[in-house]
Amino acid sequence: MASYSAIARVAGLSVSTVSRYLKGELTLKPDTESKILEAMRTLGATPPTATVSHTVIIIVPELANPYFASLAEALSYAATARGLEPHITLSGGDTKNETDIVSRLLESEHEIYGAVYVGMSKDNPHLDDLAARFPVVVADEPIERTNTSTLPFIGADNFAGAFQATNYLISMGHTQIAHIGGPTDLLSARQRQAGYEAALTANSLEVDPAIMFHGPYSEKFGASVLTQFKQLSHQPTAAFISSDIVAIGVISAASQYSIRVPEDLSLIGFDGIKVGAWLRPQLTTIAQPISDIAHTVFAELTALRNGHTVTDHALPMELTIRESVIRQTNTH
Repeated sequence: MASYSAIARVAGLSVSTVSRYLKGELTLKPDTESKILEAMRTLGATPPTATVSHTVIIIVPELANPYFASLAEALSYAATARGLEPHITLSGGDTKNETDIVSRLLESEHEIYGAVYVGMSKDNPHLDDLAARFPVVVADEPIERTNTSTLPFIGADNFAGAFQATNYLISMGHTQIAHIGGPTDLLSARQRQAGYEAALTANSLEVDPAIMFHGPYSEKFGASVLTQFKQLSHQPTAAFISSDIVAIGVISAASQYSIRVPEDLSLIGFDGIKVGAWLRPQLTTIAQPISDIAHTVFAELTALRNGHTVTDHALPMELTIRESVIRQTNTH
């Protein structure tokens, strides 16, 4: 049969209207229905007899970072549990690649049940267009929405998780607490910094920009921060690190700078990746509710598919106490 886009072009209607009508998902006024049927006759097309595909596209930045690998796995399992066929697509965390992937999906003639978008950029100009064709849920990394965007977001409560992490360090006697954060153009990184600052303020501690650092979520960045640490006149006794993978970089390079973890520097990470339990010292962290995120994503995707209104979900995180934080008994 002719493509939905071809029928839509001849009928003078949107691709979304045509595709939903032909799938039996949309009831139209008689005159609009006539336009579609007339366009199909003109093109020699007949209504499809196949059932709607159950393919769901899962866009993730990468699998090298254990957090994204765990999230992709959980999303895949959650999709399969609902009888869907997951197709994982990697963007490399690059804004252009993310945009190109979404653009290709817009041009695709294949039937798609829905898409899960895990991006690493502050927005994607074509996501709303994609959501006009099939349900789209944004997971893990919030995006900055337009006034008309209604894309639902499912993820962890970044602010509350960061507040909890910083407050735990304070409860262990630390008052000079550095923040090693993610890229400032990501909303999640800004939310985590805001949680860190709020915890300091709530405990009458100074928010000091001199001990706040930002960079990519990578081991290399974590290791590089220690060079700047050694240049500080007053060394922090602890650090809230907004990504476990960055914390791994800090721990791996600490001995090169004669920094002992946790004796000289207590560390708490963010994400709860499994490898954190294998480190020496084992990494204290704020664990993301990955399984809950994945199942909520597909519950909302199905709700969207059935025409229901859905809402955002910022899910609670859990403190996992291990060996990388010790009580501070003296001040610097």
